[in-house]
Order: sequence, then C-alpha cells, then structure tokens
Amino acid sequence: MTLYRTYHPAQVVEVLLEHALKDTKDTVFSDPWVNGRERGFTFSRMSNFDTYVYVAECRNSDRLTLTTCRGDDWAMCTEAEYRKREFFDLDSYQQVCDRVLAILGVERE
Repeated sequence: MTLYRTYHPAQVVEVLLEHALKDTKDTVFSDPWVNGRERGFTFSRMSNFDTYVYVAECRNSDRLTLTTCRGDDWAMCTEAEYRKREFFDLDSYQQVCDRVLAILGVERE
C-alpha cells in the first residue's frame, strides 16, 4: 500500500525548517494558526521570544506570505508590521525557509 500525502504550502516550509535545524543547536517552535481564510504556522526561536514569523498561503493569491511580528498572537501584529509582509511564489519553499531562519537569527553550522 502507498500513502499519498498532500501538504498545505506552509507545512512544506515547516518540514524544510525541521531538516535545516538538524545542523544547528537552536530550538525553533512551530505553532499552527488560522486567521479567517489564511492558515499557516508561526515560528519563533527559543532564545528570542520577541520575534514571531507567520507563514501562510495568501488568501487573495496562490503565493506564500511571511509576516514578522513582535507578538505571539496574530491579533498583536501592528498595521505597520502587516504592511511589511513579504510575498513569495508558491513553489519558493526553500527561499521562505531560509528567510524564516534569517529573521529568527538561526545560524547554520
């Protein structure tokens, strides 16, 4: 029997992050979140709980969005933080993963 699994685009980024972190000593937390039609994951670094990165599929397009906020709850994101969100093509999973690691300050060995 074969298992065919379909991942949500933000979940692909989470899987890539998991593999990237195997070469580091950092701990990154991943939490699922939903905001209306947008759903994805919040990533934060254990040594820096001031920065949270929200990755989701944009509800108005087939692109991934990355929003950096100071709060661990989407409702705490400011309008200025929301306007600075970044957009990536849907198949740019590795690029999004690398950007999340850079924002969180995770250095690869």
